[in-house]
Amino acid sequence: MPKKNVAQIKKELLRGLKVSRRRTKKPEILALVGITGAGNSTIAREFSRMLGWTVIEKNKIRVKLREEGPGFTVANTNALHEAMVKEVIMRLGNVILDSDMVEKPKRKRLERLARKYGARVAYLHLTCNRDVMLERMIRAKYNPKTNIFKSAAIAVREHCRRYPWHYRWSPANGGQYVLRKLPIKFFAEIDTTDPAKWRKKLRNIVKRLKKL
Repeated sequence: MPKKNVAQIKKELLRGLKVSRRRTKKPEILALVGITGAGNSTIAREFSRMLGWTVIEKNKIRVKLREEGPGFTVANTNALHEAMVKEVIMRLGNVILDSDMVEKPKRKRLERLARKYGARVAYLHLTCNRDVMLERMIRAKYNPKTNIFKSAAIAVREHCRRYPWHYRWSPANGGQYVLRKLPIKFFAEIDTTDPAKWRKKLRNIVKRLKKL
């Protein structure tokens, strides 16, 4: 089967968006900051279920480009990602971004896009016990055709690659990694280690978001 070009994939992605009319005063973008394994996708889906906002999954864009198109690059992935954000806002919806927005250039690009379309960005910080994150990645099932990571080893490798953005080394107590104090003004923070606790915290955040 012939590969699709980026324009064809863009058309399919935009057509596949499910957008509910927003109830907030202005367009809202909920952007997650969390390392691989912290539960970004799970949390994004829960917010979407409770709020009716549209989740844009960057890894799904990458997989579609990889499996059906010319392969993914930073440039074509970002272009499609931003086109989808714009489309949701233009269709009077709100957006949830599940990709890690820890890097300053990513946030600045998102904030420029938001200003262009009169939207507001709220950053949500996700943290988790490191052993729990590793266990999640090791136990997860990976479909090479539908997952960005084709195996647990690749997922853990990506987790380790992203480590310096979220943790710093401390020599205390014989040496340990500790969470960095990120230069980001967070709307809220969720520790995803305990499902019962994070679900309760999520419900409280949803109440705040509904008042925007």
